[in-house]
Amino acid sequence: MKDFSVDFIINACNGTLLTDYADGSEINNTEKNKLKSIKINDFCINSKNAGINSLFIPIVGARNDAHDFINDVYERGCRLTLTQRKDIRLIKGMNYIYVENTVKALQDIAKAHRKNLKLTLIGITGSVGKTTTKEMLWYALSSAKKVFKTPANHNSQIGVPLTLLEIDESYDIGVIELGISEPGEMEKIASLVMPDSAIITNIGNTHILALKSKEGIRDEKFKIMVGMAEGSVIFLNADSDILKKSDVYKGIKKEYYSGRKKCGYYADEVVIRSGLAHFKAHIGDETVEVSLNVYGRHQVSNAVVCLAAAAHYGIDLRSAASKISEFTGFKHRQQIYCRSGITIIDDTYNASPESMKAALDILKDIECSGKKVAVLADMKELGEDAEKMHRDIGRYLVENNIADTILTYGELAFYIFDEAESLKPDIGGETFYDFESLKKGVENTLKNKDAVLFKGSNSMALFRLLENA
Repeated sequence: MKDFSVDFIINACNGTLLTDYADGSEINNTEKNKLKSIKINDFCINSKNAGINSLFIPIVGARNDAHDFINDVYERGCRLTLTQRKDIRLIKGMNYIYVENTVKALQDIAKAHRKNLKLTLIGITGSVGKTTTKEMLWYALSSAKKVFKTPANHNSQIGVPLTLLEIDESYDIGVIELGISEPGEMEKIASLVMPDSAIITNIGNTHILALKSKEGIRDEKFKIMVGMAEGSVIFLNADSDILKKSDVYKGIKKEYYSGRKKCGYYADEVVIRSGLAHFKAHIGDETVEVSLNVYGRHQVSNAVVCLAAAAHYGIDLRSAASKISEFTGFKHRQQIYCRSGITIIDDTYNASPESMKAALDILKDIECSGKKVAVLADMKELGEDAEKMHRDIGRYLVENNIADTILTYGELAFYIFDEAESLKPDIGGETFYDFESLKKGVENTLKNKDAVLFKGSNSMALFRLLENA
């Protein structure tokens, strides 16, 4: 991260330096000069992480007001904070920049910084697969460039500006993840990122409760183009019917990619061995063989678009494909390992109908001499069609002959088991409503040589079954 001057921060967020202390005194010229010499290289929203070179950004939330922690950050050496409270009691030695809204101010600072950056930024959004695609693209691009990427999944109205402020000119290119959960979010963050190109992985049912329909989700995701210049390229997944039928914004060039069908960039000769995909990727006039080390047939399209983007920026395809093969995934996202003779598929990070089916496909493709067990919890934020979407998973399980036993956890997940049992009465399993009963059920069910999938929304906390086992 580069150093930011106090003047830059004040000008970027249209802030006002507060000068009246609680004892009636005002900031003097010496203190003003000291203030000008402060260099900020850390933008902090968590008081516990504040330090000497931090700008503290107190966020006012539904439950907590971080202005209450300004004393704490002062004790940690921080000497500069934003504030949206005019009534705040000023501490001598602490410098306060007044703004109308601290989140908006953070975004304005990030936007000003982005305008000064010369490097190319690629934006990634979609209902599922954003973080995996971001990581995979980082590998592909890093075969020839120094690449910045969004840390973890910091893709929100707060996470995106914090991410942008970490970028400096030492990088050649950046990969930025943009996420949404409600109307209006994408336009705000896309206008900060101003991506030079973009990828939309798919349109599913995630956040359908807030966005009402798949069309509403698509329209919100498409606002990533608000920040794109005329002539920019957006890569759309041709395996998603709603994306295939959609028009992009005027002046934006669309390119299609697929893991299953011929289009601008596609894969064929796909072979799955022990859950891992091997295939040929056709990128323009070139063909390259790819072997993945992340599990699931659905990862093929993610790899194809990463190769397409790499080629778009002049990177050798074979080098990019070789680097992609080094990616092995990350914690609680389709991690596969063996414990006590049992093959475990840990995909507990989150769940939607699309990602649930993708995870079940991995369970189906895993080689196993024992029984296959699916431990599935509620999928949240699905709105009025939640029961139907859970029943669809039960039907998918049976029609594709995926699992011998199904254990479900939660009131919504009950519909998975209920549907599966109605279609196949002899299927093994049980449904649970409290965690301890689920834990005992899992312990009693799993035996040596079995394979088991754990999948559910993050709030269901299925990962607790694995972390202390």
